[in-house]
Amino acid sequence: MAIHDTEYDRRGADESRHDKPLQNKENIPRGRLHRTGRQEYDQELQLYKDHDKVQQRPQDARPDAADGSGLMPESTNDHSIHPKLSLCDGCLARLSGVIKSVPGQKCFICHGMMNTIKEMSDIIIRRTELYEFETFTIGATLKPSILDRDDYIRSKLRARGTSSIKTALTGQLIDIISKRTKKRLDRTNPDITVLMDTRFGSCEIRSRQMLVQAQYTKRCRTIPQRDVLCVQCNGQGCADCNFTKYKTESIQGIFQKHLYDITGGTNFCFVWCGGEDITSRVLGDGRRFYVRIKNPKRRQIPDRLDVGQLQFHSIQTIPSMPARMPTMRSQIRMIISFQNNMPDNLKPLHHMDRTVRVSDQAGKVSIKKIHAIHYKRLSDTSLQVIIDVEGGLSVKRFVSGDDVHPSISSTLQTECECRWFDFMNITH
Repeated sequence: MAIHDTEYDRRGADESRHDKPLQNKENIPRGRLHRTGRQEYDQELQLYKDHDKVQQRPQDARPDAADGSGLMPESTNDHSIHPKLSLCDGCLARLSGVIKSVPGQKCFICHGMMNTIKEMSDIIIRRTELYEFETFTIGATLKPSILDRDDYIRSKLRARGTSSIKTALTGQLIDIISKRTKKRLDRTNPDITVLMDTRFGSCEIRSRQMLVQAQYTKRCRTIPQRDVLCVQCNGQGCADCNFTKYKTESIQGIFQKHLYDITGGTNFCFVWCGGEDITSRVLGDGRRFYVRIKNPKRRQIPDRLDVGQLQFHSIQTIPSMPARMPTMRSQIRMIISFQNNMPDNLKPLHHMDRTVRVSDQAGKVSIKKIHAIHYKRLSDTSLQVIIDVEGGLSVKRFVSGDDVHPSISSTLQTECECRWFDFMNITH
């Protein structure tokens, strides 16, 4: 059996048609049995069915030994199973514990597949060189006809306790890969999973996802938090967006690009702990967020990245996503402008209700607690307000009074709006 280091071999796909499970012969058009190879398969099995002696257990065999011995006598070889059916060393040893096959003949069960284990292991080693890992496991997909012949032989030999051909194949591959790479087997949560498809000679590597937790600070007023699709091409790529698919650079896009260069992952999913406007700065310890990285090739990441006016710090891998988002408390500084002159009396801000009720479009009401409020008059039309509030408060709506009660506008009984605001610090 030829082994190719390809994801999919079309020639193998054509050959695999000969090894599909039995169909109802009444539904098969005349002449199709020959094309599908069923006649050859039936003839091979008929050789075994005609050999009635194989169904009789030898008298000197110990029945049902705990270690699998005694299933067949010590003198068993492939000719004692059937004079016209030859087995390779691997299949014969697996079924009887004896290695005494006839060289040069095709194995009735695996058709030479077990003789290509070294080629398979070379392919796996070559593919895993691209990945950083400490633990691994191996799975395999075999032709249905091989599994059928193996099950039939094992049932006739009453070989209870012996491993199947699939288990034997993966077990030998695991031993070889473990010795050559010095990595250990982990069937529960491995770093990589190797999927060997012997039907097409292909090898697929699946890497366990990485979960990254980090925080960022932003000292400019020109970068949005999340990716915004280009309005001209709707994310298809055009000259206006320089074929990046996005309107402008974002915190998400910048960090994702660096994660791709570091880990080689194929997909990145961001989960944010709150957000801010494009004109808002994020200072202090910064805002926390999480990233789920699919199929990473490398798992070592730095704990800090500085990109212009953006700083990513406290970068670390975590075993799992938190069950719920962490509670936050934000210190926010806002600059408020008034359409008319600012009221002379600003003391109502000190006495306003500190329990803010916010209504969304669905009519759901959320409660946010203001722990402290400070203000400073900057001019006749500008006011600086600093609040210490629970995370999740819509700052601009809190100023204008849009479905938020109480608000600064309703407290001072005059129309006002928030020009910009900054997060001075966020406590998680």
